[in-house]
Amino acid sequence: MDEIFDKERDSFRVDDILFLKTRKLSKDELPYTRSRVLTGFSLEASDAGPVGEALQPELWKMLVTINKKLDQIMERLSLESEKFMAIENRQVNMSESGMRFSVDERMNEGDIIEIKMILPEYPPVGILIYGRVVRVIHSRENRYDIAVHFLESDIDGKVKDEIVKYLLKRQREILAGKRK
Repeated sequence: MDEIFDKERDSFRVDDILFLKTRKLSKDELPYTRSRVLTGFSLEASDAGPVGEALQPELWKMLVTINKKLDQIMERLSLESEKFMAIENRQVNMSESGMRFSVDERMNEGDIIEIKMILPEYPPVGILIYGRVVRVIHSRENRYDIAVHFLESDIDGKVKDEIVKYLLKRQREILAGKRK
């Protein structure tokens, strides 16, 4: 019985499509890596009702909608300032401890890579995380399927919380879709 549990993964996995950008780190960069949630993505739109009876409810709803759209524009500008706009949609298989996806750049087992990703939440959550390549499969010309294990010593508690929160939400959505 213990063999069965030893072979199972320690966390659930979700297939999804995320905005993702990766790059291989040089040995000089390794001591300076630190995962983090990228801030500046939201201006905290207020959903509270109007003070007093000064505004009509329809007008208030319009103002809240405009405020949310402005938040989205500001989040996009934040992404651009973090150089996130060069990222692309990629199909991933992700858990709280790692992920699998395809890359164009040749990778080797043991390489350390930087991963910038956007979790499609409201507001979007930008994550900068580092991982070790644990498997490489040359799938087709200039395309490699890689599996990455996140560097445990490097993961900030907030980064892990955001990833787990997103994975649970996404898994609920997938299960709800299967029930229909």
